Amino acid sequence: MNTPSKDLRERNIEQIIARKMGKIYDWKEPQVVKTVGPFFPDAFKQYTDEVQNIHFRLKERLQELSLEELQLGFDLNFAVRETPINSMKSWSTLFNSEINALTRSIPSWFSAGLGHPDFVTDLAYWPKMPRFALDEILLLSVGADPRRAEVADMIKEFRTTNLTGLEVLDFIADRSALFSRQFNPRGHKDALVLPEHFLDFVDRVDLEVEQGFLRELTKIHRPAKRMSNNPLDTRERDSLLKMICVMAIDGYGFDPKSKRSSIPKELLEIAQRNEIQITSDTIRKHLYASSEFFEEPWKID
Repeated sequence: MNTPSKDLRERNIEQIIARKMGKIYDWKEPQVVKTVGPFFPDAFKQYTDEVQNIHFRLKERLQELSLEELQLGFDLNFAVRETPINSMKSWSTLFNSEINALTRSIPSWFSAGLGHPDFVTDLAYWPKMPRFALDEILLLSVGADPRRAEVADMIKEFRTTNLTGLEVLDFIADRSALFSRQFNPRGHKDALVLPEHFLDFVDRVDLEVEQGFLRELTKIHRPAKRMSNNPLDTRERDSLLKMICVMAIDGYGFDPKSKRSSIPKELLEIAQRNEIQITSDTIRKHLYASSEFFEEPWKID
C-alpha cells in the first residue's frame, strides 16, 4: 500500500519527467487496424520503445533523490544556474539531444496504415450526405474522417511531397488520380460526387472501400428493391421454395418431415447477425411449405 509521501514522490517524479520530455511524454502507441490500403502493424514499435526507454532512464535518475530534493527541483525546474541539487546539475541537458530528436520525428498518424483509431469515419454523420467533395469521398473510401484536421493535412502532404517509398501517401495519390479522372475529368474546382454515382463506380470496377462506410452509404442511398410490383407466379414461387429447402438441408441438416427443428432458430440468428429483418415465424412457414415437394419417407444421408 502506497503512503502519502510515496504517492507525492511519484507524482513529483512524473511531473518533472513530463516537463523534461514535453510533447512526447504523452505518446501512446495507437492500435491501428487493417482497413483499405497499406498496413504496417509494427510501424510505431521502434518509436514507442525509444520514448519508453528515455522515460525509464529519467525516472531512474530521479529515484536517487529524496522527496525534499524532488520538490525543490520541481519548484526550480532544475534550472541551469546554481541549483542546490549537486547530484542533478546535469539535469537540464540530460538526454536533450535524444528528446529533441524524438520530438522532431513523431510518426505521422498514417505511418502504420489508414485504420488509426483516432481518425475513423463518423458513420452516423457522413453516409447521410446527399453529395461529397472529391477529397471527402476519397478519404471516406479508405475509412478516414475528412473533418479531422490531420486527415486534411495528409491530402496536402501527398500533393507536395516526393512520394517515392511512402506507401500510404502513394496509395492515396493513386486513388486521388483515379477519382479525379472518374468524377472530375474537366478539373472543376468545386466538383461534387453523388452517392449513387460513387456506388455505381465501386460496383463497376470492384473498388476496395472501407466496409462500414460502404454498408451505411448503400443502406441509405441504394435501398433494396422490393418485388411487390412483380409478383411471383406459382412456378417461380415453387422453385424458390425448393432452392431454400435444398440449401437448408445441405447446409444445416434440415429435415423437411421433422415436426420440430432447431434450424429455423439458427437461420434467424444468422439473419440477425447480418442485420436482415425477418421473423422466426416467417422462416418456419417457408421452410415447412417446402416440405410438400418431398415424398415420404424422407431420409438425410
